[in-house]
Amino acid sequence: MSRFSIVAALLTVGLLGCGGGAPKRDLPPLYPVKGKALRGGVPLSSGLLSLIPSPETPESRDWVINAEINPDGTFEIQSLHSLSQKRSAGAPAGTFRVNVTITGGDQTQGGRIQNLSLPYPITIKTEPNEITIEFPKGK
Repeated sequence: MSRFSIVAALLTVGLLGCGGGAPKRDLPPLYPVKGKALRGGVPLSSGLLSLIPSPETPESRDWVINAEINPDGTFEIQSLHSLSQKRSAGAPAGTFRVNVTITGGDQTQGGRIQNLSLPYPITIKTEPNEITIEFPKGK
């Protein structure tokens, strides 16, 4: 066996044997989250609501946690693990920043995109969650 083969074999065994470096390909336990998104007391009629873990961890960077806002302002959160593509209803427990992206009009004709950020974090508990997210009235 050549030196190159021996070095390659040792590196392969070392990398496979570590186990700690492999990313987790599953979502953590999830808890139901539904609610209503408001702006200045009026329900948002559309948009994509996103939850961003705060603080972010290497593991949480693989999660996509969001919901489509219905015409009456209601939403139900879904979580996706970006590596495994596993999707489930709910969100992990913890503290999250909240953003909403609203598109207005035909994007090919110069429609507007508006991004809203909640000025404070929200907490998802280890139980069913019903939340109201109130964005300040904008311009």
